[in-house]
Formats: sequence, structure tokens, C-alpha cells
Amino acid sequence: MQVIKPATEQISLKRSEFLLLTIATSLCVLVVLDANMVALSLPSISRSYRTAFDQLEWVISAYMITFAACLLPAGGLADQYGRRTLLLWGLLIFSVASVLCGLAWSPLALNIARAVQGVGAAMQLTSALAIIGNAFTDSKLAAKAWGIWGTCIGITTCVAPIVGGVFTYLFGWRSIFLVNAPLGVLIAYLVRKHVPDSRSNVSHPVDAVGSLLFACALGLLIWALISAGSVGWTAGPTVAKLCAALALLIVFIAVELRRPHAMVDLSLFRNGLFTAGVIGMFGFAAAGQVLLTLFPLYMQTWFGFLPLTAGAAMLPFAIAMAIGPTVGGRIGRGKKPQFLLCVGLVVVSVGNMTAAHFATSHRYWHIAIAMAVIGLGVGILNGTTQRAIMSEAPVQRSGMVSGIAQTTRFSSIVMAVGVLGAVMAQRTHAIFDATFRPAILDERLLHIFVDKVLSGDAEHTIGLLPSSLRASAIEAARAANAEGFADALLVTAGISAFSFIAIALLTNFSRSRR
Repeated sequence: MQVIKPATEQISLKRSEFLLLTIATSLCVLVVLDANMVALSLPSISRSYRTAFDQLEWVISAYMITFAACLLPAGGLADQYGRRTLLLWGLLIFSVASVLCGLAWSPLALNIARAVQGVGAAMQLTSALAIIGNAFTDSKLAAKAWGIWGTCIGITTCVAPIVGGVFTYLFGWRSIFLVNAPLGVLIAYLVRKHVPDSRSNVSHPVDAVGSLLFACALGLLIWALISAGSVGWTAGPTVAKLCAALALLIVFIAVELRRPHAMVDLSLFRNGLFTAGVIGMFGFAAAGQVLLTLFPLYMQTWFGFLPLTAGAAMLPFAIAMAIGPTVGGRIGRGKKPQFLLCVGLVVVSVGNMTAAHFATSHRYWHIAIAMAVIGLGVGILNGTTQRAIMSEAPVQRSGMVSGIAQTTRFSSIVMAVGVLGAVMAQRTHAIFDATFRPAILDERLLHIFVDKVLSGDAEHTIGLLPSSLRASAIEAARAANAEGFADALLVTAGISAFSFIAIALLTNFSRSRR
């Protein structure tokens, strides 16, 4: 008797499905690319405006704050008014704000335009994700679609610093913003032609009060963290901002607990494994992904790399991050995602401590090895964090839970930028003052000079120093900056270690209850 073996089922996308997925993914790629390639341009922006380091941080933070604050409410708007409609509005806002960034005449104008750009980015990202989710409802097709999407986003995250370095080197920093306009027009045309509109059958009112409270709390917190580097952690303004942010956060939680259709269902956090996934996302973003912003700036300051060279120097991080999901898949086969979270966080912590140890080494390959270790950990975490959160959430809450995951990711990045920037600034000033103060009496000039070194632009102040002290001053400031960066890396190592311990405890506790 002949036995007929069943053919292996091949899951393939139709042409229309593939086209829709390509367009929606392109929108997400545009957002991720813009968020990650700005880091290489920070020294060039500093030279253009002759601005201080704390103002430079707002180029990243202004975008991330509005982006993180608008992710959840944008999802509700997309469901209520139409996903394609909100996507096109978001793309319009993002493109116009990008042009304003490229034409910005002052640091303030750039930061305001970046904040508006973050609003548009949140609108188009949440709409694009909702369009993918609505188009691919079959579980097998959805798995394939999200797999393609995740691969594209992972590759974009890896190559963004390199792309930013190339554009900055060849065309100047303004080009990284101006290029969004023609790309936006092209994608908008494709969206109108090939993407159908859709909306939720059941709509709830947008939680405007919760959105406003969350945005204000996050903004005040980041403002406090960034300014702490110059005024001090215990200074009155810093303490006042932190207290106000905490008060707003408490009010936000109280409001969300009482609202029938809250922006965030806080009861989800009663599930220990869900909370473990959120902590994993926090550790991944605050201890790993944030370094895609900080490493390029460090290499331009310490090694004296041009933006193009600094972008290429990120390749060990990018390559290791690209193979991380494959390594994680083999290690975690048959295990819960929380196990892989622990593995990835330990790897990131070890990589951060290694990088801190070699931060003052003049051999690039020392840093390259450390970046490869961190990149491997980030790659393991990149695909695992979202899965760990979604696997513990009710299906009917998937949209909200996805929003919680992405809000956690980007809020963590912007908070880490503020904390690590403050640590770097404070430590750099303290070390430089201790090693070089006897040679210079002008304290204000000292402060300005170190700020310029921190932002990658010392050439506009070095001429104000006596010629006999210039070489030693720049060397002392660069060394102090490297020490400050090492201390920041130790903080990230502590964050990832704390996250690992919290996840291990929550996972074991949840198992014991079951």
C-alpha cells in the first residue's frame, strides 16, 4: 500500500498583500530610520549652532517625548476615524516637520520641529501597525507578515547610524531631515493607491485627560533629568520638577483606574509574567537600544572619527544585533520568552561592563568587541520583548498591549538619554575640574569648553584658551569625557542587571502561584 506523505504547506502572500505589507513597513522604517540616524549628526548640529550639550540632548528627547506620549491616543484615533486617514495625516505632519527641522534657524526652532515630528511619527506608526494587523487575520499569514516586518525593522535599526553618517558626511546634517519630504510624498501616493481604509467596529472615546497627564509627566521627568547634569541632582529646580512629574504620574494612575475606557488597563500588571515582559522591554531599551545614540557621539569625541567613519565603526554592534535573533531562537527553543529576556539582559550587562572597562582605551578593537557583545544581547531581546508581553495579554486587548509595549520602549530610551547624559556631563565636568583647574582661572570658560567637548565641538572654544594650554586642555577634556561615558555605561549595566533580577523573581513567583 502506497503511503502518500502530505506536502509541506507553504505560506505565501498574494501580490496585493505583499504590496500592502511593503508600504506599511516602509512607513515604520521611515520612523525608525529617522529616530536612530540623528545621533551621528549631533556634533555637526552642535558646530552649526554652537550649542551646549544639554540643548543637544533635546534634539533626541523632544522627538521621543511627543512620540512616546502620542502612541496610545493615536491608536484610539486610528480605530475611530480610520487607519489610512490618520496615517496620511501623520505622514503629512511628519514630512512638513522634517522640512522645518532641515531649515531650522536655531536650536529652539529645531527642537520644536522635532517635537511636532514626533507627533506625526506616532500617528503614522500606530496606523501602519493597525493596518497590518487588520489585513492579516489568518494566524499563519500574520506570523509570516510580522516576521517580515520585524526583519525589516531590525535591519533598519542596525544600518540607521551608518546611513546617518553617510548623509551627514556627504550632504550635511540638514539632509537627514530634508530627505523625509520626497520619501513622504512617494509613500503617501502609494498609500492612497494601494491601502484600503479600515476602522474598528466598536469605538471608544479617546482618553484625552490620560494622554495629557502622561505627556506632561514624561516631559517634566525628562526636563529634570537633562537639566540635572548642569544644575545638580539635589538642586531645587531638579527636585521640584521630579516631584511635579511624580505627582502627575500618581494623578494619571488614579484617573486611569476610574475611567471605564482607560488609555491603559492597569489590571494587566497583576499578571507577573506580563509585568516581567514590560520590565524586559524597559531594560532592553534603557540599557541596550539607547547606546545606538550614545556610541556614535562617544567615538567622534574620543577617537576623533568623522560621522561617516563613526557610522561604519558601529558595524560590530549592527552585525551582532542582526544575528542575535537566530542565536536567541536556538537558545530559547522550547522555553518561555521570559528565559530569553534574562539571557539577553545578562549579555547586555556584561557587554556594558566590558565597554566601560575599555572606554579610555585608544584601541578601537577593544570597543568593537564590547559593542558586539552588547549588540548580541540587544538582538536576542529585540524580538523577544514584544513576544513576552503579547503572550500574556488577552487577545481582545492586543492593540492596547502593543501600545503599552512601544510606549515603554520609547519612554525608556528618552529617560535613559536624560539620565545617562546627566551622568556623563556631571562626571566629565568633575573629572576635568579636578585634573585641569589649576591651569585655568576662568570658571565660565572652563564650563563652556567642556560642554563643547561633550557635544563633539571643541574647535569654537579652544581658540579662547592660551596657546600653551590648548593641546593639554583638549586631551584632558576628551579623557574626562571618556571617563564620564564609562560611568554612564556602568549605569546601563546596573539597569540591565536590575531588570534581569526583577524578571527572574516575577517569573518564579508566577510559577509558584500556578
